[in-house]
This record gives sequence, structure tokens and C-alpha cells, in this order.
Amino acid sequence: MRDWLVLVNFHGYYSANPSGRLQKDIETVKDTSGPFPFDDLLSNIKETRGGATSITSSHILRGLDADLLRRSGQPYLFVLYTALCMSGASDWEGTLIRELALESLARHHLFPKSLFRTVGEEEGYVFGIGNITLISPSLNSELSDKPPVEYLHQYGDELRKHFIPEERELWGKDRFEEFCERRAELIHSFLKERMPKVVR
Repeated sequence: MRDWLVLVNFHGYYSANPSGRLQKDIETVKDTSGPFPFDDLLSNIKETRGGATSITSSHILRGLDADLLRRSGQPYLFVLYTALCMSGASDWEGTLIRELALESLARHHLFPKSLFRTVGEEEGYVFGIGNITLISPSLNSELSDKPPVEYLHQYGDELRKHFIPEERELWGKDRFEEFCERRAELIHSFLKERMPKVVR
């Protein structure tokens, strides 16, 4: 059921013709007496939107240019939130993310926006899935405009759980784009392992 919710949310499956698609899926679930009918629901998608049956590496990489602070970036934010919950990540102050509502977490820029005040080619990645993670609002305020090289080393095991590349040479501004791409790859690899029916 979790995999199904992530898939349909990511592709906005119910945003077009919601009543028809939802009704068909409700009937599919009602007609099943056994386990959650994931494969039958997937067949329903194939009939109407064949390309929406999985989340691929290229889908996740498109999130590098998405703005996770805006409505258009919400599918990527939800995928990130799901991955962080599944990895056992905390808000960097001791509370597991899976115990917190998304609304109670701050969208933290690993590389602060202030580093990119001048227009440059990397600027598009600043708000994307490679540069945003979820932490406590108080810590987000405390870290403010610190570059990652000044603070990431303090968070040990949380780096892995937040899919942050542990290679310190990637923490400098000159490697920002590479850092974001590597992080997106780590998120995709984790989800592919944990949700193989959905993430390919």
C-alpha cells in the first residue's frame, strides 16, 4: 500500500480524471479478498498511463532542477520524505523523521542559498532534491548560512541516513553540482532496493 501511494502521488495519477480512475481502483480493492492488490492496480495504470507505472533514475534526476519549496516540487519532496522515513533518519536533534509530520520539519539547504547569490549554472540545483533535506526548524535556523564543509562532519551516521555523500571533497562549492547528482543517485539506489516494485 505504501508503494502504491508513493507511485500515484509522484506521477499525479489522480490529478487528471480523478473520479473515474479512483472509482475503478476502489472497485479493484473491494473485489479483492486477499492481500493488497498492487499488481491489479498497476494494470489499471497501464491501461491509461503506461509511463506512470514506475519511478526511474531519470525521474529522480529530474528532481535536481525541481523546486522542493514550491507546489511543483511536492512529488519530489514526498519521495524524499518517504526515503528519509525508511532510512531511519532523524531531524538531527534526536527525533526520527517518521515520527514527525512533514509540516513540522524544515526544508534545509545543505548548501545555503547565500552561496549562490550571483546567477550561475548551478543555481538551478539549489532548491532541488540533491540539496534539500529535512531537519528540525530550530537547527535549520542555527545552521543558517553555514556552508556544508563547516558543519556536516558533526552529524556522523546521519549523513548516510540523509543520503549525503560522505566524500568530504564534494562538500565544497566548486563541487556543488557533483554533490547534488551523487545525492540523487544515493536516494534512487536506496529506494530501488527498498521498493523494487515501484522504483526501477
